[in-house]
Amino acid sequence: MPAQLAVFEGAVRSAAAIGARGERREASLLLGQYVGRLTWLATRYPGARAEQLRGEAARMLGTFVMACGRDAAAAHGFSQGITAYRTLVGEYGRRDCVDRYLRAMCAQVMLYGVRGEAAGVRAALRALEDQARRYDPRNVTRWVEHARAFLPGVAPPGTVTGPGEA
Repeated sequence: MPAQLAVFEGAVRSAAAIGARGERREASLLLGQYVGRLTWLATRYPGARAEQLRGEAARMLGTFVMACGRDAAAAHGFSQGITAYRTLVGEYGRRDCVDRYLRAMCAQVMLYGVRGEAAGVRAALRALEDQARRYDPRNVTRWVEHARAFLPGVAPPGTVTGPGEA
């Protein structure tokens, strides 16, 4: 399995470079394939290395496809990334992945905001707050404010609302 992971690591880096050049659609098509294969690989051969690569690929997938207006694919990418990072942090004790885990959760909040899904925003903010309280308790407010900063029609700090709600 290490050889397979090395191949995927190179492929994910290559897709990231393609996306960084502005070819987001092409990068997202590649990443979509890689996330599927990495999900299978992480299930078949559990381990932190496979989960981390899956999380990184899925988070990039979500970011690139959201920029292409493919919201359903973005939701899938962010969800896969969140799941992978939750596994890394919760099951493998990877404290170094807490930041990436919570950033993926922030991206999901932003996606719901872009889609105008107030209920989704509220649920995602609550989940983010819960996980930040669990894994980064000193920075709960910072994480929630960071996520809310990307929402249109943001309410004052301390209230958990969706876009355009008071």
